[in-house]
Amino acid sequence: MHLFLTKAMTECPPNTSSVTIARDASEAPNYLLANCLVSADGFGPPIALGPLEAQPLVIRLQIDHTVQHKSLSISVWGSADGAEWGDRPLAALPPKTYCGDYLMRLDLSQHPEVRYLRVGWKTSSWHQTNAVTLFGFSVFLEGSDFRRRGAVSVGAGVSAA
Repeated sequence: MHLFLTKAMTECPPNTSSVTIARDASEAPNYLLANCLVSADGFGPPIALGPLEAQPLVIRLQIDHTVQHKSLSISVWGSADGAEWGDRPLAALPPKTYCGDYLMRLDLSQHPEVRYLRVGWKTSSWHQTNAVTLFGFSVFLEGSDFRRRGAVSVGAGVSAA
């Protein structure tokens, strides 16, 4: 079977018109990156945090498509102005190879200057082959009270806090 990709299939949404941040952290999860299908490294659009600034958050990576022997690494970057992102991410998940949900926490009270977030990703192959690297995934932002309830497991799949 051959897999043909078009440019439109490999790019994430270029704007944030369909992305909204909930006013109440208890509302449904917010997309940091919605329904992406990628075959190369990249970054998502800047997302304004609004009422979630300086709050404890949970970042949820949901992988729903993958190709065997490939891995996806996700990082979350912060910015005060939506233009300068610094040289290190605020948080990162170790490489993931399987479909599923993966969580990481991010306490923005430790970064009160951050007004915007964006997702970065890197794809890699276990073997040097010409096979296509392909991941379908979404990244959600959820409000959390993990400081009171205990830590959320980082990268170990879905876990109860």
